[in-house]
Amino acid sequence: VTGVQTCALPIWAYRPFWYSTAVPIPKGFRYLKEIEAKNSEELAISQLKGIKLFLWYAILNFFLLTLNAVFHGDKNTLRNWIAFEIPLPTMQDLFKLQSEGKNAPFYSFWLAAASTFFLDALFRGVQVHLAVSMVRMAGYNALRGMYKPFSANSIHEFYNRYSYYFKEVLVHTFFYPTYFTCFKKQKKLRLFFAIFMAAGVGNFLLHFLSETGYITNDGFFTHFRNFHVYWFHVTILSLGIYVSQNRNSGKKDAPRKGALPRAIASTGSMILFYIFLTVFDVSRANVPRGLSLYDHFRYLGAMFGVNYWFLISAPKLFFIDFPIRIQRHFGNFDKNLRRHVFG
Repeated sequence: VTGVQTCALPIWAYRPFWYSTAVPIPKGFRYLKEIEAKNSEELAISQLKGIKLFLWYAILNFFLLTLNAVFHGDKNTLRNWIAFEIPLPTMQDLFKLQSEGKNAPFYSFWLAAASTFFLDALFRGVQVHLAVSMVRMAGYNALRGMYKPFSANSIHEFYNRYSYYFKEVLVHTFFYPTYFTCFKKQKKLRLFFAIFMAAGVGNFLLHFLSETGYITNDGFFTHFRNFHVYWFHVTILSLGIYVSQNRNSGKKDAPRKGALPRAIASTGSMILFYIFLTVFDVSRANVPRGLSLYDHFRYLGAMFGVNYWFLISAPKLFFIDFPIRIQRHFGNFDKNLRRHVFG
């Protein structure tokens, strides 16, 4: 029997019953062997943790269904029990509105982007908590896939807490091989390139290639064209993680004066960074695909009340008209100077 179990375990470990996705939860067969309960006491502890996490999943799922019913009018099981609605615009509606040449108040763009970010975080938390709770009840004391992400006070810490197993795939597949082979004599470039290969290239490839339905229906190159905005998303994400990690490296954890206001400011700026990135995150269901990068910048400008015609005229004003005017001004000044000096 022991031999049958040892032989059969790797078969279902690669296609587990608790979760089916491109990201393994937990990390794989070797990790399962490490966290497997070795006796009845460890099994009981693991199962109790699984039940506790399942209850937390049920609470979050109830909260998610309620918010979707109130803010977006979703016809879920709780819709008949809720007597009011607070309709919020979706990012798809606002992108469509802009494509028709219309506009909306700037705060509606903020509400749509912020609700997309927070509801998507809640949805992913519901998914991964359900999966990990089943893993624990099966006798494997796995770590949570999401753990208090909004208690993070930096960009790289939030990314680590938000999707732990996805980050582990990127780190072991892209970060470590790059970090230990490239730019060994240049520490900053070595770290940045490794982060970019993981959070940038690896992130893009995993999202792009995992969407086989789009590739089958639209074709490889059409899907790549519709997904090109995600390149910008992962590039800015990589830069943010590198700057955040570089700034926070070597800092001591000792409490300092004004630590609470500084922590609030750090968490707020971190949340704002990810809300801005949501505008370019076409991997989310609520962000439309097939639009140009300019369309997404137009949405970002509308968040600050900037008319999209300004986004067209501003580059021309600063990079063409303004230099020409400077050149004409100093050209006329030079002519007048020579006239007065030399007659």
